[in-house]
Amino acid sequence: MLVAQVAAAASTVPVEVLSEPGLQFSPHANGSYLAWTSNSGLRPDHFDAFAQRLSGSGRIRLNPAGTQGFLGSVVQGTSRLLYQQAGDGGSDLYFFDLGDRHRTKAPGVNTPGWEWDGMASRGYILFSRQRKAARGWVTDALLERRADGAVRTLGTWPAKGVTHANGSVGQRYATYTVCKDRGCWAYLYDIRHRTTTKIPSRNGRPQYAPVVDEANRRVYVARSGDTCGVNVRIVRLRLGGLSAAPELVVDLPRGIDVGWAMSLGPNRATGLKDLFFERVRCGTKDSNIYAVRGVASRSPT
Repeated sequence: MLVAQVAAAASTVPVEVLSEPGLQFSPHANGSYLAWTSNSGLRPDHFDAFAQRLSGSGRIRLNPAGTQGFLGSVVQGTSRLLYQQAGDGGSDLYFFDLGDRHRTKAPGVNTPGWEWDGMASRGYILFSRQRKAARGWVTDALLERRADGAVRTLGTWPAKGVTHANGSVGQRYATYTVCKDRGCWAYLYDIRHRTTTKIPSRNGRPQYAPVVDEANRRVYVARSGDTCGVNVRIVRLRLGGLSAAPELVVDLPRGIDVGWAMSLGPNRATGLKDLFFERVRCGTKDSNIYAVRGVASRSPT
C-alpha cells in the first residue's frame, strides 16, 4: 500500500559527503561550507559543532574549548551559522561568522533557561527552550522575528515522554517534528497566517525531518515504518497539495534511517539545490552525512 501511494519516480542515489567514526549529524551547507555536529567514538558523551569547506579542507570548531556545541543551521545567503553552546550547566544560542571567525550570542533568545535546537533564516530564529512549569518540565517551540525581537510560541509539550525536533525556518514557513509513543508527526507552520498544519501521513506512518523549499513551494519529509530502518523514504510534496501522492526522492535500504533534521543548500557547481541528511545505521547507531544532488532549482540569494 505504501508503495502504491507514492507517485511514480526514480529513486535518486545519495552520495556520501562526510564519513567519520561515531555520529555526524545535523548537516547544513551554504554553497561553500558544510557544517554539522560531531560525536566521536573516543568521547561518546561530548559533542562539537564543526564547519569545513565542501572540498574537505579548513575545518573550524564553532564552540570554544571546554564547551559542547550542536549545529543549528546556516543562515542562507550569508557566512553565518547558528549553533547551540552548552557548558557550566547552561545552554545558549550563538552566531558564528565563517568570515571573521567571531562568535556572538544570538540577541533576544537567550535566558537563564536551556535554549537549544536553533534554526535561523535572515528574518527568523526557530528554537526550543526547556523550562519548569506548574505541571513539570516542558519544552516550548519558539519563533523570534529578528527585526524587532518579537517571540511567538508555536507549541508546548511535556519534556518527558515527548520528543520535539525543529526542522527548518525560512521567511514564510517553519517546520518541526513531534514524537510520542504512538509515532512521529511532521508539522508545517505558516508564519504569515499563523497557522499550523500537520503534514498528512499515509496509513499513519511516522513522518519526521521536514524541510521547506520556499522558492519552489515544496516540502521534503522522511517517512518510515514503525521501527528504525523499515520502509524509509524521503519524499517531496507540494505546499498547495499536501494530501496528494508525494514524489519519491530517495528509497533507503533496510536498516538505514534518517536523523531528525534535513536541509537544503545551494550547489554552486550545478546551480541547483542539494538535500543534506544524516544517514543512520540502525544496528550500530553511527551516522554519516549524505547529499541528494540537484533536487531542485536554486533560488536567488
